[in-house]
Amino acid sequence: MNQDQAEELALDILEKGRYLAKDRFPVPDTKTVQAWAEVVGRYRLPDWLWLEAVTIFCMEKITQRMVTPLDILEAARVAKTRWEQSPEGRTALAKARGEAPTTQAEVEAYYSKTPVQRDETPREYQQRVHPRVARMIADMLERRKDAPPYRAEPGHWWSPKKL
Repeated sequence: MNQDQAEELALDILEKGRYLAKDRFPVPDTKTVQAWAEVVGRYRLPDWLWLEAVTIFCMEKITQRMVTPLDILEAARVAKTRWEQSPEGRTALAKARGEAPTTQAEVEAYYSKTPVQRDETPREYQQRVHPRVARMIADMLERRKDAPPYRAEPGHWWSPKKL
């Protein structure tokens, strides 16, 4: 999305917000539109999803203060989550992103298998999904190699009564 498209979308967001909740949205002047366009341009979401986010914000999430781009972004996440829950919504989002849509059968086939059946070891799965946790576990295993074997000593609360 180029700057002109982002500014046009930001203007649409602010105008729709002014129609729905006049006292919660800023007046769409040049600087405000440019600032909102900078935020909108960072995310690859379709225009209709942003406009639905404005509706969600005005209907469900409105507060006692002026709206911020973060409020609309959170509402856009809610809208995206709702659209991803149906096969038609997933298809519409995939088309908007320019990707091939994922079918319901592909989703069910993927989640019906365990990581081993998906041709990846639990360690590969962990490194793919949680790289930070995988590094922490690898560090702990490395430290455990160098540590002396555990020996229970009398008097410690975790040791057996009779040693």
